[in-house]
Amino acid sequence: MTAADVTATGAAATGVTATDCPGGEVADPVVLSGAAYRARKQFRYGTHRVVEPEETLNGIRPHFARVGLTRVATITHLDRIGIPVTLAIRPNSPTMSNSSGKGFTLAAAKTSAAMEAIEIWHAENVRLPEIRATYDEIANGHHVIPRDRLALARNSLFNTSWPYRWTMAWDIVNQVQVPVPVAAVDLAGRRSLHELGSFQLSSNGLASGNHTLEAVTAALYEVIERDAVTCQRLAWASFGAAPPRVRLETITDPLVCDLLERFRAARVVPVIFDCTVDTGVPVYLAIIYDEQARQFGIYRGQGAHLDPAIAMIRALTEAAQGRVVYIAGSRDDMFRDMFARLKRQDDAAMIARLTAVPETVDASIALNRATSTFEGDIQLVVQGLGRLGLDQVLVLDLSRDDFPINVVKVIVPGLEGYMLGNYAPGPRALSFLAPKARAAATTESGCEFRYF
Repeated sequence: MTAADVTATGAAATGVTATDCPGGEVADPVVLSGAAYRARKQFRYGTHRVVEPEETLNGIRPHFARVGLTRVATITHLDRIGIPVTLAIRPNSPTMSNSSGKGFTLAAAKTSAAMEAIEIWHAENVRLPEIRATYDEIANGHHVIPRDRLALARNSLFNTSWPYRWTMAWDIVNQVQVPVPVAAVDLAGRRSLHELGSFQLSSNGLASGNHTLEAVTAALYEVIERDAVTCQRLAWASFGAAPPRVRLETITDPLVCDLLERFRAARVVPVIFDCTVDTGVPVYLAIIYDEQARQFGIYRGQGAHLDPAIAMIRALTEAAQGRVVYIAGSRDDMFRDMFARLKRQDDAAMIARLTAVPETVDASIALNRATSTFEGDIQLVVQGLGRLGLDQVLVLDLSRDDFPINVVKVIVPGLEGYMLGNYAPGPRALSFLAPKARAAATTESGCEFRYF
């Protein structure tokens, strides 16, 4: 974090206009650990950023060696879709040695992969003070995450009387410090067996940016995206309740249409589902399959953003990215059984079930609520979460003064997590599934649709 990250809070000092939020109101600055932050969006081409990708890439390139990043490889040509996809390679990483990136341009894809590699390095080398205490002890002296909103692992060993390692996050809603489990933040594997068996462990909510608020916004979108898609996937797999499917011919955004044309030209079929839930942030799930051959694999991508077009772009480009990465066989967290499962599920019956979902969503009526500033977006998202009773937004700043980017971890207690092996459905997922279960019982409709 540099001095430029912290700005004056007055509208005149920051150039803020009355168009920052829908309705004309000016967004308040985001206050993090006592410092007020504002950041205006300067780059708007398929995404929102403070600066152009080329500028970001030039700024972080001198730091590649420090994080063990040996090269950024272009793998676009391994597939025929043509959406730029890259890999950032860190051979000695204790977690992921290959991070992937995508974008409309090669520079954007390289920046995406390199930023992901750098943010993971920050999470592998967390330098935050720790407290060792039981949940009962910290609850006696701090604002805490409610017991029923802790992201606990499947068959969790969590015990309120057992000592765990905690570190302090800043709640940007209530302006207080809140302890969170170190195991949920530190990716380097320095966890006891009890920690491993107690908490859901993932990189969900880890994000980087050219500015603190750019990183916080990206992290917020990710945790909202994972929550929505998890709820929808559980309902689909359990009760055959597919999320609404988008009518592709109603999409009017030129960049989304550009992507769809690339898929059509490559004879790869995209199917887009609207996974938006009660948070109000548009969330889309894109599933792609090869029109020319079976047993090639079915790939998915997902995205969330206040601008529905950007959410779709993220979902579509992530699906294309996943396909190329599987073709390259480069990810070190994907094993032979995963590749075999991808091939097995790609059959005529699966495609028929996928495409049988009726297209009911008119994309042209989706409302773009994105503002001209990152604080404006954060304010709208946080307000939406608050209306659901999700009244904690916890930010851990993992940034370092000697790095040109900011890295944060965002946790929203109560949102559902990513469906990894240690995931267990929480109250939101169970509440989302309840009406689907009643409907399935009434209609006797079941489903064995498993694309994940």
